[in-house]
Amino acid sequence: MRRSLILLMALPLLGQSHEEPKIETEPPIVESGGGTSFPPWRLATQEPKPSFPWEKVSSFLGGVVAGLAIHETGHMGAGAILGKDPYFTRTNSGVMPFFTVAYGKAPTNDRQAFTLAAAGFWMQHAMAEAILAKYPKVWRDAPPAVQGAFVFHLLTSLIYTYGALAKSGAPERDTLGMARSLNVDERWMGVAILLPAALDLYRSFHPEARWATWSSRGVKVGFVFGITR
Repeated sequence: MRRSLILLMALPLLGQSHEEPKIETEPPIVESGGGTSFPPWRLATQEPKPSFPWEKVSSFLGGVVAGLAIHETGHMGAGAILGKDPYFTRTNSGVMPFFTVAYGKAPTNDRQAFTLAAAGFWMQHAMAEAILAKYPKVWRDAPPAVQGAFVFHLLTSLIYTYGALAKSGAPERDTLGMARSLNVDERWMGVAILLPAALDLYRSFHPEARWATWSSRGVKVGFVFGITR
């Protein structure tokens, strides 16, 4: 009898459902204008939308301009050392107006002519070596400005190579000046410009490849020894 009473008293408890407790969420606040807003503590948990990296882009483009300045500094410096009164002048490359370094006094021999034409690449190659020496993995470790300068080195070499192989562009182009001073076909100068740039691009992805490093440096040094011809 006692057991029956205990079972009868326990039936209501067994019939109760065991539901998980509900977590109340704060509903959005309806404003008078029809819009909705959320409490400050809910807004704080929302992730901000990614913005365009203007700072990195401007830094990268600044590096490109710096690479151009280094290249032209080579021409200006060589002209000043040789006493050729260098100055900037407008030129038309056939694609868009640009500027180039001209000289008030013409070179008196082939060595001077080669030096004036090649000096921009000497500075550009030195810049590329400095970048790869400090940042072997340039695409991963270098800041955007340095990457921009390195990209200038690659693209400028490609543009000059195209001009030399196609024999097109401004008559003041460096490859034509070097070819005339060495009395060789300009297309050889295009290959000589492309080779170290291609090796430097390979080095930027494979810094452990010592053969690419020393091959690139060997070609670059060859540009300097061109004045001894």
